[in-house]
Parts: sequence; C-alpha cells; structure tokens
Amino acid sequence: MLSAISGIDIALWDLKGKRLNAPVYDLLGGKTRDRVRVYTHIDASDDDALCDLALATIEKGYSALRIVPTLFNANPWDSRRSVRASVRTVERLRSAVGDDVDLLVDVHHRFSPMENVHFGRAIEPYDVFFIEDPLPPDNLQSYELLRSKIHVPLATGEAIVTKWPFKYLIENELIDYLRIDPVHAGGITETKKIAIMGEVHDIDLALHNPTSPVCAAVCVHMDASAPNFGIQEAVVQPDWMWEIFPVQPEVIQGGFAISDRPGLGLEFDETAALRHSTDRMTELPHLRRADGSVADW
Repeated sequence: MLSAISGIDIALWDLKGKRLNAPVYDLLGGKTRDRVRVYTHIDASDDDALCDLALATIEKGYSALRIVPTLFNANPWDSRRSVRASVRTVERLRSAVGDDVDLLVDVHHRFSPMENVHFGRAIEPYDVFFIEDPLPPDNLQSYELLRSKIHVPLATGEAIVTKWPFKYLIENELIDYLRIDPVHAGGITETKKIAIMGEVHDIDLALHNPTSPVCAAVCVHMDASAPNFGIQEAVVQPDWMWEIFPVQPEVIQGGFAISDRPGLGLEFDETAALRHSTDRMTELPHLRRADGSVADW
C-alpha cells in the first residue's frame, strides 16, 4: 500500500515540476550543493578478489565502497562465523585501499544485537563510515544497546515506512544516517518530513537506492535540497534500463550530477519498456542454519 502511495506521490511532484518548468529540488527549497557523493557496492568470492575489485573501483573515481558480511551467501548460514570472517575482511580491505577511501558495511539484519556489538567493537580501529541495518525494523529498541556499546556510526531505515518509526530513532539519537527508501516510505513528501526531523538532531541522509532510475532521481533531488545530506547509494544500471530511461542520473567520478531539467529530469521510452516487459516472478533467497531452521535473509 505504501509503495503504491509513494509512486503516486512521486509522480505528482514530477508533474508539478514540469508544469512549473522547475526541477523538483527547487520545489523542495532549492539546491544546497552542486554534486551528490555516492558509494557503490563491491562483492567477490574471497578477500583477495575483493581487494582487487576495490582498487579497480577506486580507479573509476569512487571514494566510498560498501560490502556485505563475509560468507553472506553461505548456506547453511552461521552468523558467528560470519562475524569473525567479516572482521578479517574489513581489516584486509582497509589495508588495501588506505585511509582516504570510506568503507561501509551492510549487515542486512543478519547479526544478533550482541554479535553486532562484537563486530562493531572489532572494526572500530578501521574507521568504518557506518554499519548499515544491523537490526531488523521490528527490533528498534535494541539500537539503544548498540549505541551504548560501540562507537561506529549506525545507519538504518530501508525497511521502515512512514515517519513514525523514524521518530523513535531520531528523537533518541540512536542512529547517524537515515536510510529512507522514498519509493516505499511514502514518497517525496514523507521523505522530506523525515529528513527535516533528522536535521534537528544532526542525523544525515543516506537514502536507499537499489532499484530503478526513478528512485535514483528522487534521491538526487532530495540530496540536492537537504542541508543534512551525508552520502548516497548508487547502483550501476544495466544497458536495457538505459534503453527504457535514456536520460537518468549518472555517476561521474564518484558522484551524481544534479540535473536542472524540469520535474525529476527523467526521459521514459514506453516502447522500450514494453520490449523489456516481463511477468516472470523471481523467488527471493531462502536461508537456513545448519540445523535446518530458517534464518532471516
């Protein structure tokens, strides 16, 4: 329901910008920066390959890299083993990339509260930019435990909708970065409200953007207008997505350029979209522990 409402809200902002011949960031109060710094994802089969990929990605202009826990796709899943291996990976990666590249870790709700404490304490010497989604959204009170035990910045929010759950995290200053997903949390309207709440408590934006150019464009306009921008997630879109959206946000030297085109600034090719349409459903991954019990993916 909220995803559908978000889509309608985003479309209305886009239409209003086009009607007024103004980019959405102008409707949100105006541009506060000329460029939106991004981080990108890297993943590899082992630490050696990951370090090689990190260096190759830095060569493309990126200055911030995100990883998931080591053994993330291991089945059966062993969270304690993953914690130990992930600490070694962060240490190796920091040694490989040096001190001028930011490293981010997306735990993806995989570790228990105390496993997160162990992991967070162990990686403190390696100056991690933030730990993302250490805990699931139905366990927000445990962020108080993490806040009291570790000194690594925390980010969460991609699985949270509306401003009300964010209110608890923000007012108690339990996180440092807001991972709001505008296409699920309530659109541009709700995202703007959450961003303003965060600004009052010095909590920055790190908006969730794993999917389409529409989400990327919304994020860029939010980031351009928000004083409390932190960093932006970016994914490399496949060639067929560039056929559908021949004009979309593009990462250049580690950052999104900010378009002054009206509305969201996108161009959509309906013919290409029909050509690439599908009704195929993709089964989400299933994860189990060694004893056969189900683990949270």
